[in-house]
Amino acid sequence: MEGATGAPVVSNTVWSQPEGFSKWRVVHAEFTAPKSQPDELDGLLAHLVSGKGRRFTLRCGFDSDDFESLNDAYDLDGDPAFLIGKSLLMSVGDAPRRFMRAGPLPWSQVRIVSVDANVDGSARINGIFDFGESAMQLSSDWAAGLAAVCGGDENVVGSRVSYRLMPDDSVEWRLIPGDLVANSSLREEAA
Repeated sequence: MEGATGAPVVSNTVWSQPEGFSKWRVVHAEFTAPKSQPDELDGLLAHLVSGKGRRFTLRCGFDSDDFESLNDAYDLDGDPAFLIGKSLLMSVGDAPRRFMRAGPLPWSQVRIVSVDANVDGSARINGIFDFGESAMQLSSDWAAGLAAVCGGDENVVGSRVSYRLMPDDSVEWRLIPGDLVANSSLREEAA
């Protein structure tokens, strides 16, 4: 496997569509209001189409589990039109309905400048991201994945990695090899 610059990359996660979910495309989405109070929005109406041409109409109130799951997956932020044209995964069967993004978010890169590890295994990384200097809070699973692709906790500082958020909210990490001199000098500064 090669990265964007042709350098080999190391990855620790491969994502595939989970069982019990089917893929749909949103063709229409709008917030709804009761007829008696047209100015008071109370839910979401969305029309979905599957790859096999099946149609599904989703109606859910803002306080429903369906809306909460959909909002967790796509962060609607008051704009249902954001969903139009997006693909999503919807659970099938008798269990409560759950939604996920249909694919991972785009790749981002970070050069890790420092790490503040917590006792529970979680960590806060400070780094230079695609968009500038910032910090990112990692769960214990995310921190363990990062350490694994970097070759251990001691190699995280100074590493340059690509990452993307997967539909199940796990993170895929890829080490971007190279820049060994810069990596070792950052590790020495952190020590």
